[in-house]
Amino acid sequence: MKILSEREIEQLFDSFCKKILKNKAHDIFKAEKKELENQISIEYLLERHHEDNHLFSLPDYTIEAHAFPLVTVNVVISLDNEELAEALWLLKEESREVLLLYYFLSMKDEEIGRRFSKTRQTIQKRRASALSKLRNILINKVRYEE
Repeated sequence: MKILSEREIEQLFDSFCKKILKNKAHDIFKAEKKELENQISIEYLLERHHEDNHLFSLPDYTIEAHAFPLVTVNVVISLDNEELAEALWLLKEESREVLLLYYFLSMKDEEIGRRFSKTRQTIQKRRASALSKLRNILINKVRYEE
């Protein structure tokens, strides 16, 4: 076995690195070429779908008047009763959410309190107050309609 000088070792290593870089560059070039072959230009898509206008569609995120998004639990509650829905919309957001969480999701005052960073007693008072306001709104509406 031949003993190589330091200069010969450097030349071999240099040659090895150049081969690795050349092969890697070749692999990158092939991958980019393949990627370009699989791409479709936006102009082509716009031309092709111009008459249809089906290139993209936007989802319909409209919230019905009877739907109540509850941010604290990521839930939307839908009501069939239009009068109740309208009366609930007249309440302050936190009062409305406390009522919906308590009556529709069967959450206890403690659970609701944790979500609002309030005590159980505070939530209980707010719920009673909101329920009283809701009752008054509905009673006044019935009186007004008669």
